[in-house]
Amino acid sequence: KLPNGLVVTSLENYSPVARIAIVVKGGARYEDSSNFGVTHALRNAAGLTTENSTTFGITKNLEHLGANLTASTTRDHLVYVLECNRDDAAKALKYATDIVFFPAFKPWEVSDAAGRVKLDLAKFRQKQEAVLLEALHQAAFRGGLANSLFLQDFLVGKHSHKKLAEYVKNHVTAPRAVIS
Repeated sequence: KLPNGLVVTSLENYSPVARIAIVVKGGARYEDSSNFGVTHALRNAAGLTTENSTTFGITKNLEHLGANLTASTTRDHLVYVLECNRDDAAKALKYATDIVFFPAFKPWEVSDAAGRVKLDLAKFRQKQEAVLLEALHQAAFRGGLANSLFLQDFLVGKHSHKKLAEYVKNHVTAPRAVIS
């Protein structure tokens, strides 16, 4: 555990590929009525401009390193997984930590990301099992655990850059995160 509260773990497996996960206790259960669906918007905003790099810079540098970064959410966590050559892990991790902890949320980028959210919703709705699971989960739980992993249609494009930044400021902090 680092002085700032961030927990870092590692396991040597002698693989040529490094797989690093940044898991933050900030999933859908922590949303409230003022920001329902914000974690879905955050998931789709992964890779946008950060305080230290542009979207183009992040994309080209991760591509140059042969790295792959994915973002997913659960009701409990925001999960970012970085896969890359183990020799380039430190370089690639710099971009991943910037994406997670230091997003800039430029207004025009956030509004452009709404198209990805719509596509994500369309793919979700085509999977009847996933739709059923979401409905069952909502019926089975109350409070934050009943929150959906997906935005409602009427909320697409409604989460401003300020709302995303506020959620990250309050929930995506070192004491709530693990890098493994």
